[in-house]
Amino acid sequence: MMVRSRVSGREYGERTGVRSPAFQPAQRMDTREQHMLIGSDDTTSPPTVTVGSRVRVSDPDYGVESYRVVAAEDSDPARQAISEDCALAQALLGHRPGDRVRIQAPFGNRYVTVLDVVSQS
Repeated sequence: MMVRSRVSGREYGERTGVRSPAFQPAQRMDTREQHMLIGSDDTTSPPTVTVGSRVRVSDPDYGVESYRVVAAEDSDPARQAISEDCALAQALLGHRPGDRVRIQAPFGNRYVTVLDVVSQS
């Protein structure tokens, strides 16, 4: 009977010089990193929702609404200034006009369509 010894991914890589992608360190991103934008030279692409943007959305239940995404300490829901940490802002970050966005809320999912985005410089 032949006995096989178990070889770890690291040990296999050391023996063969080949490193499997399955054994490479995982790259994790937090929610904010997932929504960060990578700059490009393409000025023709529509703006994306970022902190400081004013965004207009269409909601089948509430009609057209306008919000400004701001830092948590500057939020004022009465003035439609929503915190970057709220569910709506988190869902909108990184999206462009025409995108249909799902918002996960405590009462269930809500869907809105981004109509336009005005980025604040």
